[in-house]
Amino acid sequence: YMIIYFIAPPIYLMTGIAPIKISDNSFLLYFGPSAIFNELALIFASSGLAGWKARAWNIGLFWVHIKSLVTVLRGKQIKFVVTPKTKTQGTFTSLVWANWLVLALNLGSLAFALVAWQLGLIDYQPSALVLVGFFAIVNALLMLPVLRAAYWRG
Repeated sequence: YMIIYFIAPPIYLMTGIAPIKISDNSFLLYFGPSAIFNELALIFASSGLAGWKARAWNIGLFWVHIKSLVTVLRGKQIKFVVTPKTKTQGTFTSLVWANWLVLALNLGSLAFALVAWQLGLIDYQPSALVLVGFFAIVNALLMLPVLRAAYWRG
């Protein structure tokens, strides 16, 4: 489901085609309580320790989760690789390309939408543009901890 969460805002922002047909009030009526109860459940389940960093790491590792699922579904034997006990040098762009893609797609589509809206190229509902723009920014921000770790120099 994360892939849909990551690509729904860019699709709307670049085309003006809403992923769901619902009024703003109805969306907030259903999404609002769902988001609040989801957050409360997360806080309760984690004994109050739930936070942005934990959520960002979980979501930011989406590509690792997808690759793992594909490996299992294909019936491949999973090999245990011993982690090196010495400091690893270099950058790890090859491991985080999907995170860069999500970040660029969401922020790029938001920039595109703002220009398209100002030029009158796409007829956005202002409230939808704000709401979807918010989700695009959140998607981009959720990628940052994993990207930061990939280039960290300790």
